[in-house]
Order: sequence, then C-alpha cells, then structure tokens
Amino acid sequence: MLGSLINQMISRTDGIPAEIWGALREQKDAVSGRRPQLDDIVKMLQLITSSQPTFMVIDALDECTAVQRYRLFDSLKEILEKSPDARIFVTGRPHIRAEIETRLAG
Repeated sequence: MLGSLINQMISRTDGIPAEIWGALREQKDAVSGRRPQLDDIVKMLQLITSSQPTFMVIDALDECTAVQRYRLFDSLKEILEKSPDARIFVTGRPHIRAEIETRLAG
C-alpha cells in the first residue's frame, strides 16, 4: 500500500528528489534487484512529505488484516513524526476508528 502511495507521489511531482532516485537506483543494483523494503519506503515518504504539504487518502482500511493494519499504522506514525504538514484521510468500517485512535494517537 505504501509503495503505491510513493508511486503516486513521485508521478505528481516535477521531478524525483535526488535522495529518492538514489535509493531506488541502489535497490535496483542490489542482489536480485529486490524491491524497496518497508523501511526504505517509509524513509522515501518521509523525504517527500517533509518537503511539501501532503494529503494521503487510504480507502477501505478494514479490508486489511490486523497485522497489515498495525504495520501500516506504525509506518504512518513514523512518516507523520517527520512531516508536520502531512495529513491522512482514512476510510473503513466503524470498528477501525478505535484502532486508528490508539495506534496514531497524537
């Protein structure tokens, strides 16, 4: 999901920031040309969202498993800590609200 967000953000900027381009190139040159890992994606999103106001929309969060949601919440919390102008809009069934309030408090 976060990989999709970064693709959308990169496609809507005038150019890929040098730090992100370098990280993507580094990943491509890695053994087996593996995709960027979650930590790498979070760092890239922090770079993008810390340099410009950003609004992220995540739809149907209730369709993710609990484990996926917890990992997503932890990642989003990391991004928000470095990006004071970032905002997140999340949709999902009512039972997700308590999770959001607990995991993203503050």
